[in-house]
Amino acid sequence: LIKMAQRLWPTVQALGRSLLNNRSEIVQQGAKAYNVNFHPCHQQHTLQNNLQDHTPWAQRVTRTARGSFNKVVARSLNSGTVLFVRDFQDTENEHAHAILRSLPAYNATTVTNNDNTNQHPGYLEYFYHNGMKDWNRCSPQEVANTFIALSQQCRFRPMDLENFQNSELCTALTAKLSWLSDAQLLRVLSSLALWPPTSATTTPNFVALWNGLDQTCTERMGRWHIQQMFLVADHWYALR
Repeated sequence: LIKMAQRLWPTVQALGRSLLNNRSEIVQQGAKAYNVNFHPCHQQHTLQNNLQDHTPWAQRVTRTARGSFNKVVARSLNSGTVLFVRDFQDTENEHAHAILRSLPAYNATTVTNNDNTNQHPGYLEYFYHNGMKDWNRCSPQEVANTFIALSQQCRFRPMDLENFQNSELCTALTAKLSWLSDAQLLRVLSSLALWPPTSATTTPNFVALWNGLDQTCTERMGRWHIQQMFLVADHWYALR
């Protein structure tokens, strides 16, 4: 860890000087915490003056378990400083994404919240006409259209993806993803972002759909042009 910090320190130091000009308190705390915990000179000084502390250096960083995508991950360092890493990272990502959306050259490869929430024609009526049925005996297109229509309902009536009533539909959809067209696969991916966040990233319906979509996109990526890959990646970003 010390050797890695020594190699990365010049880059981090240069980046830190640039960011600190913005007088962001979070960044200032982060730079201070980095000096306390990772700078080689400070490490040597700390180790010499705290010989009574026998805790291995690798254990000095308190690691937090992974939680929901929408939860702020706070990392507590040995110095006592708390860095709201997830909050700061999301802010930076949102700013960068907003810049991309504002550039005409990226209009075809970026999506907004409005793109995800726009009602696809016919899907709502399709859902009401189909209701509950044996999804394993339905065509891939029928299953996908029903999931898209059900997802659209979350705009008006938030629902739980992990409800047992949705389990059979999610299972059937996961099994039939490879039979969908690229356009329909992308609509399923964007529809998943319309559901309220689940209680964890390990809930069965969410995990099944996530892994199925990930595998299908990976299998098709080799034949997608670069703009298509960027567009798909941006829909994945909406699931953050």
